[in-house]
Amino acid sequence: MKLLSKLDKYIAEVALELAAVPANRVSEIERLAESIKSTLRIRDFVNLSFICTHNSRRSHIAQVWAGALAVHFGFDEKRIRTFSGGTVITVPNVRVISGLRRAGFEVDPITCSKGPAYLVTFAPDYPPIKLYSKLYDDPSNPKQDFYAIITCQEANKACPAGIGTDHRSLLKYEDPQRYDDTPLEDIMYDKCIREIGREMYLLMSKVRVLIPDTRALRTGRGLGKTG
Repeated sequence: MKLLSKLDKYIAEVALELAAVPANRVSEIERLAESIKSTLRIRDFVNLSFICTHNSRRSHIAQVWAGALAVHFGFDEKRIRTFSGGTVITVPNVRVISGLRRAGFEVDPITCSKGPAYLVTFAPDYPPIKLYSKLYDDPSNPKQDFYAIITCQEANKACPAGIGTDHRSLLKYEDPQRYDDTPLEDIMYDKCIREIGREMYLLMSKVRVLIPDTRALRTGRGLGKTG
């Protein structure tokens, strides 16, 4: 599935970098893909909820990449749904927004009662993903039938043991916040966005291989993702 032109070129580059994913993370991603496969064999959809402490950086990046790459690999947006949340509420980080734009996403600020929010577009004919900071148990996020994919150790400790009614997975990423307001700021945010994009590409490519039947393919228009 063709995405925005600049983003499509970025993804083509990421596809050549999968050997850079460490072996232990490949194993965790493969386990996650196997679990998603099992769910899709018995249910028409999966909900992937990415959870970090502040829902301002890594969880937003992962939500956006997972949603875009699911479509890239031919999944209907109602078949693989992506969400995000945190253990506390802050705001979407403007450095993440800038980094997503550099990667090829179109990101537009919107007015939202929840605070600062953005619409992230990845393909011309698909509804954008709405980003704003929220708790992992926000009403807009699923309460059951979902995967909890936790992107930082602090959130892993803070989240209840039973969160993730389908599956709980830990995919920790270095927090680029430590580079805020330094000469390395853009470089390290770009590095984080690319690392998460690489691993979400690997995840969705493996799910696509594991679900070769036509149920995995896009079947029509659907509602946009919220989170």
